[in-house]
Amino acid sequence: MTPRIFRFISWIPIAVWIATEMYTRGFEGWGQWAAAPMFLVPVVLSAAMVPVGLRLCRDQSRAAGPIRPTAVATLLAAVPALWFLARALFA
Repeated sequence: MTPRIFRFISWIPIAVWIATEMYTRGFEGWGQWAAAPMFLVPVVLSAAMVPVGLRLCRDQSRAAGPIRPTAVATLLAAVPALWFLARALFA
C-alpha cells in the first residue's frame, strides 16, 4: 500500500466508529449490550490499519521522506483502538 492510499482511507475507522456511536445512542437498556459487537468493526479495522501506517512511516523515514502526513493519518486510524483500550483499562 502506498502512503497516498493509506492517507486517503485512514479516516474510515473513525468514521465507522462515530456512525456506530451515533446509531447506538438511541438504544436503551439491554439494547446497548446487544449492539456492543457492532463496535468490533471499527476497532478491528483500526487495529489492522495501525501496523500498516507504522510500517509506512518507517519506510518513509528510511527514504528520508516526509513522515508527518502519514503519522497523522496513522494516529487518526488509531483513535477507535485507543478508545477501546482506554475503556477497557479505566472502566
